[in-house]
Amino acid sequence: MIPLSIPLYVPRRVDTITLGQPVLANRIKRAMQHFVKCAATKTAGNQEVIGPMANVGGRVVRVPLQCFAIREGTSVRRLGLREVVHRARLDEAARYGLTGVVKGFKSHLGNDDCQLGWGQLGWVNEIGLFQPLGIN
Repeated sequence: MIPLSIPLYVPRRVDTITLGQPVLANRIKRAMQHFVKCAATKTAGNQEVIGPMANVGGRVVRVPLQCFAIREGTSVRRLGLREVVHRARLDEAARYGLTGVVKGFKSHLGNDDCQLGWGQLGWVNEIGLFQPLGIN
């Protein structure tokens, strides 16, 4: 049992994390804040955060909390924090003309699952409506 004096969601804690470049830092911190808020307030337990087991590309893996969404025409594609952070890493590497950023997950998809425009990134609310996160 968690004592009532311990808050479940404290957004200021994420703000204390130091990252190098302001654009990269802002994108990752905003994504982390949304993820932590969803993990703390929208899930019934750790199993929902770390994800259920699923067959992905012929391998049985955990699919972590998919609390982000991208509007693609009339449909919405869900993705997790790791895809959003990897997109930020790819953008930062491209900024300096670097290539070969190792993804470390869903390698069979290449970077296709991390393709997003920052203005497209949002989430789906309780009644199924897309809400933009406002990260640029």
